[in-house]
Amino acid sequence: MTTHHSLIRIASALLGSATMGLAAPVNDDFANAINLAGNSGTQTGTGNVDATLESGEPDCVYPGTDNTVWFKWTASQSGTLNLSTTGSINIGSSEWDAAICVYTGATLATLNAPLVSQDTGLDESCSLPVTAGTTYFIQAGGYPNPPADAASNILLTWSFVPPLLTVNSPDVISIDVVRTDSTAVSGDITGSPVTGQTGLWNRLNGGTEPQTLSTLTNGAGATAAGVSFSIVSKSDPSGFQISGSGASGVVLAANDPERLWVTGDGTRTFAFSGLTSGATYGLVIFNSGPPQGSLTINGGTPHTAVPTIFYTNEVADGTGKITVVVGFNGAAHSDYMEISGFQLYPVAATGGYDDWAATNAGAQAADLDFDGDGVPNGVEYFMGATGSTFTANPPLVTTAGVSTVTWPRDPAAVIASFMVQESDNLSSWTDIVPPNASINESNPNQVVYTLPSGAPKKFCRLVVTP
Repeated sequence: MTTHHSLIRIASALLGSATMGLAAPVNDDFANAINLAGNSGTQTGTGNVDATLESGEPDCVYPGTDNTVWFKWTASQSGTLNLSTTGSINIGSSEWDAAICVYTGATLATLNAPLVSQDTGLDESCSLPVTAGTTYFIQAGGYPNPPADAASNILLTWSFVPPLLTVNSPDVISIDVVRTDSTAVSGDITGSPVTGQTGLWNRLNGGTEPQTLSTLTNGAGATAAGVSFSIVSKSDPSGFQISGSGASGVVLAANDPERLWVTGDGTRTFAFSGLTSGATYGLVIFNSGPPQGSLTINGGTPHTAVPTIFYTNEVADGTGKITVVVGFNGAAHSDYMEISGFQLYPVAATGGYDDWAATNAGAQAADLDFDGDGVPNGVEYFMGATGSTFTANPPLVTTAGVSTVTWPRDPAAVIASFMVQESDNLSSWTDIVPPNASINESNPNQVVYTLPSGAPKKFCRLVVTP
């Protein structure tokens, strides 16, 4: 086995407010755009006080938005990029009135027309489709009041959402929430990303709890041998009621919604049993509308195909079970979602590192660096990167005095083990092996390491054995 690592230098820093009249921000010019590393994060600690509009620079939304600064982000794969300036503070200690544009192009002279040109209010949030290997330049300035609003601290948050690819699998198991006396089968489930079923959906009586469907039919119309689905438990007294009916015994009219109600301060636990131990399955959860809070599945944030469809990959445990806990992060009881159905399908195993390297890294060994970006091939494989375009090490993010480093993780990457190592001197290293309280891997799409508090300077690296 080959062990490889990436190294990040982490030094404590005091982030203060910019001082007017001294020097322009480091990212005032396009050529000095601050790189946003990784699939998600928050850039903080710089403002646009004393920033200027350089020669040849396009206006940021409006003429007069002349205190612009630049950021850049490179897509490791195609999907959607979300950006937000919420939480940015101006020199008057209020929310910064931001204007934002996003471009592609290698230089100011060759910038394409803006993909985003937006000023909708004070803080700005936007989404745009992105293409693997493309670098996106983000121009941010203050609304020209006049004068243009100046930010003492720009808080730029970004997150990448990979595309939900349509899966055609005859082994898909589809479950629709209906009452046993209902004649409807799947009328309120639309836009499924999983095809291959014959149209026969297994029926779940949403008015009964606990409940098990012991015989399930797959998309080919055959019995999925040994596979069952269960409503396991709830954490609040509202129960698995049918939306619109209140009590489970109430007979619904023909067009009443038939869905499982999940409130914001509670959780619902479901389980698929009889699966292949250690195998990866794609899980899709259908909602009747966008959740009012922040949805979690097994403690991690699922991908969103559209506001009503959520998906994630889960691995069957040693007993062949996938237990799914659905809940909200810090949401109130009045926040809710209504689950109208589930789909589960097997995810084909990848060929492992060797197959990935043959396509992405010139068939090089895991400890080499095919694209010369300082991140070994094996770590790029772990992170879901391409291996042939620039991949940055993730940044240190400090929030409320707590410092973390987040590595993106491809849940399909086949590895023997990983650990985080830290050092004071680059000579001796301390292994931090999961499970460990400082390593959070509840979200299958990332690994988060929390640094020890009070450490003046540390180095850390990710060590992966494929």
